[in-house]
Amino acid sequence: MDKKKKISDKFDCVEMKHRAARIISRKLSKMTREEELAYWRSKTKHSYLKQTRTKSNFTKI
Repeated sequence: MDKKKKISDKFDCVEMKHRAARIISRKLSKMTREEELAYWRSKTKHSYLKQTRTKSNFTKI
């Protein structure tokens, strides 16, 4: 069996992305518009903070 094939059998990036999208879709389907906006604001803020911490860690090296 091809080595590349073995790796793709263990991890499928597209499937992982689709799975995450289904989970988010289920969460959002139960929310009002205001709750959805709050959800995305929170996720955006978390992502921004994570990026800035990561960037600051790289600049210290």
